[in-house]
Amino acid sequence: MDILFENSYTRTTELAKEIYQDFYFKRTIYIIFDILIGLSFLVNIVSFIINQYYYNVSVLIIAPLFFILQFYLYFKAVKVMVSRDNEVNGGNSIHVDTIVTNEFIQTRRPQVP
Repeated sequence: MDILFENSYTRTTELAKEIYQDFYFKRTIYIIFDILIGLSFLVNIVSFIINQYYYNVSVLIIAPLFFILQFYLYFKAVKVMVSRDNEVNGGNSIHVDTIVTNEFIQTRRPQVP
């Protein structure tokens, strides 16, 4: 049973922000929705400004709310992850060691004092 590799990291606020940035802002589906909703919002703003009759008022309201919700969920997820880590580990950052072999993957955390 040889160790294939070992990984160690410390879960900090910066790590939580990086994880949730990837989830909320860098996933392909979110990027596509952001672009589509942003374009729809801009088209509706331009239509409203030049007094066209085919603008949609709901898009003018929902698009900003969608972006605000996305940022709210990001900050909330980071806050929850950090507060859980602090609760579990007594206010310190959590250090995680992972060992991978041919038979198993083992994750170890130091015990809370």
